[in-house]
Amino acid sequence: MPRKKKHLPIPPKTPFGRNRLYDEAQKDIPLTADRMAEAMATGRIEDFFRSELPQGEHAKKLASMMMGMTGMTPPEGFMEKTEREEGTPSPQMPAEEVTNAVHAGDVKALMGLLEREHKKRMPEAEMEKKEEEKAPALSAPEKEVLDSLMRIASENNASIDWLMLRALKLYIKEYEKTGRL
Repeated sequence: MPRKKKHLPIPPKTPFGRNRLYDEAQKDIPLTADRMAEAMATGRIEDFFRSELPQGEHAKKLASMMMGMTGMTPPEGFMEKTEREEGTPSPQMPAEEVTNAVHAGDVKALMGLLEREHKKRMPEAEMEKKEEEKAPALSAPEKEVLDSLMRIASENNASIDWLMLRALKLYIKEYEKTGRL
């Protein structure tokens, strides 16, 4: 192993395509990711993107992806933020009706309130309620089998999943011995 490590040569361009300056002061500048995190922490992220990133969607998407992987960006992302009118502030606290419905445990009223709020905020999005397909009613023999499985599981302090797995294993062993279904 050589005593003096040979470092890789510094590429002539930065990761975002700008020409790199080869003076010693350049080595003291922190990494782009560190500067991006600092700009995010101080709330100057838009200024950072205007000054540091070249104009183009690819660089912005890459920076957005980097921020998303490190947890610096909100789930909506800084690129997709909707333009609000300056006169309408974003609501910070839920409405009193919603709070009362939550405390009362009234799920139907809460669903109605949230649906109404969703329609108010996004009028172009139509909320189509799809009829949930209900499972067909169990026949009498199926119900008896399920009831007996539940009874056996509760008597033996076992889960129904474990009981079903055990029954399948015994069935397979019996099939291997006799060959009957």
